[in-house]
Amino acid sequence: MPDHIGIRAAMPWADKAGLAAIGAVAAFLLWGFGKAIDQPEVPAAILLGAFIFVLTHAILTMSLAGPLRVAQALLGALRLSLPLSALVVWSGLRHPVATDVLGQASTMGAVCVILLVGAPFLMLRLVAPRDWLRYTALFDTAWTMHLRFLGGLLFVGMVWLVLLMSNALLELVRVPLLDWLLAPEWSGFVLTGLLLGIGMAVVHDLSDTVSPFILFRLLRILVPVVLLVLIVFVVALPLGGLSDIFGPLSAAGVLMGMVLLVLTLLNAAIDRSDTRAVGDGWLGRATRFLAIGMVVLCGLAVWSVAVRVQQYGWTPQRVVALLAALMLLAYGIAYAAIALRGADWKGRLRAANVRLAIASVVVAAVLMTPVLNPYRIATSSQIARYDAGRIDPEALPLWEMAHEWGHAGQAGLLRLETADAQPEGARLHERIALARSARSLSTYRAEDRRQQLPDRMAKLAELMPVRPVGASRPDIFAETSTYRLETWGEGCNQRLPDGRPGCVLIFGGFLPDVPPDEQAILLYRLGDGGVWGGFASFQNGAIAEVQPLMDPRTGTTPDLGVDDIVRALDGGFDIRPSPAQVLWLGDVPIGPAP
Repeated sequence: MPDHIGIRAAMPWADKAGLAAIGAVAAFLLWGFGKAIDQPEVPAAILLGAFIFVLTHAILTMSLAGPLRVAQALLGALRLSLPLSALVVWSGLRHPVATDVLGQASTMGAVCVILLVGAPFLMLRLVAPRDWLRYTALFDTAWTMHLRFLGGLLFVGMVWLVLLMSNALLELVRVPLLDWLLAPEWSGFVLTGLLLGIGMAVVHDLSDTVSPFILFRLLRILVPVVLLVLIVFVVALPLGGLSDIFGPLSAAGVLMGMVLLVLTLLNAAIDRSDTRAVGDGWLGRATRFLAIGMVVLCGLAVWSVAVRVQQYGWTPQRVVALLAALMLLAYGIAYAAIALRGADWKGRLRAANVRLAIASVVVAAVLMTPVLNPYRIATSSQIARYDAGRIDPEALPLWEMAHEWGHAGQAGLLRLETADAQPEGARLHERIALARSARSLSTYRAEDRRQQLPDRMAKLAELMPVRPVGASRPDIFAETSTYRLETWGEGCNQRLPDGRPGCVLIFGGFLPDVPPDEQAILLYRLGDGGVWGGFASFQNGAIAEVQPLMDPRTGTTPDLGVDDIVRALDGGFDIRPSPAQVLWLGDVPIGPAP
């Protein structure tokens, strides 16, 4: 950091020791709070507030120490750690158990945004109050603080790597180093906090040597590369179609990730001032074009999330995703408008960065207040879709409402339990009870699928055509796994052009030692338009095993198409030797693999 905001060349040894002690004590306290989370006698809201306060206060203190003495940093960090802890506790009141908020990505993500963006403002407010909104000082402060913290984390990682390798070496001579070192359960946490404090103190002493300027120069090289990628993307977009982009939410994640990368490159290029920024040559023009083109990615990210919401309704993740996408869109619009104006565009971008950074902190803070409750929005959306018949009851996120969506989700379950007038009311009540009792989402889904097996088997037996007609039995899928029932059902539901199910089960005497009604060939459509085939063998009247099919002429998997299913449904097949008994669909023989 520059000298004008009070950075000393070296940290006094007393402050270095204090920084190490703060890291160790904070780690020990966090370990203790973690042990107390499951103890009902400790009020959850108090425990949550203490945990977040210790965590954020320690991070802020270690970030502020250096320009400030450790005692000053401890006091100064209170300006942000106290209100931030209060916001998190407020957010935790949305849940039956306040500490459940620690597992929510939306709240913890908001905490990270406030810490990353707010810490540089706090530093300057304490060290140079007149400069706390000046971009040059903010730029230097932010990059230096973040690099110091990354340097401290790198030091922690290197020390642990040395310890692990040393332990592996000493174990060869039966000296269990880590067993001794980590004998107390808390020692690993304390050691990590101690090392982080030491690492940050050492990195601070090297602040004149470790400069972000080298990193900026390296990042600028990537500006033309990313601009070329963006141009190719925009050109290929109408050719490839929009359906692949606006469908999955992961596409929005990729787009927003790319926007964050572009923002990093742009800010490395415009630097802290015009004297250190890229010039007006080809690299400067590439930077300006990239600033203009970034808005395309931002707009597509917003649209991608919005389409997903339109298709499947709100969830807390989609609320946060749309907020993030809208915040990035604000960056994109501001950057594009400023770059298009031309006059002093780099200086205007720097000024816009300050305003947009403050706005992002405000949005993150509001996300933790009742003004913007993602769980309430998501619950209302899913119930409205259910009441309107726009969502399959099986697709309702009941477990999430019971365990992750706080009081709003649980109130939503009570609302759904009044749906007795619906035909599926009894089944819905069973699934709600299961959702409340299941300890994990995977357990809930597995048990829910198990309970649905009889219905799935009956539906599939009714849906799947059998040849010769009348060869099927009601219990034909009794031993079939849930995965196969779902997969075969999806294949049958991909209808043929004439409206018939896209599947067929053909009984026949393919294996000589097995009765014809105990073996069959199964064909069904795949999502990509192809056809899958298998040989099913039966036990006690139910499918017990499915093997791959083989073309006896080539010894390979046969290349089947929709026309083969149509031909089988129409009876256009026969069973004759080749040399064993195989099914002939026209001139294509298929049978069980040996």
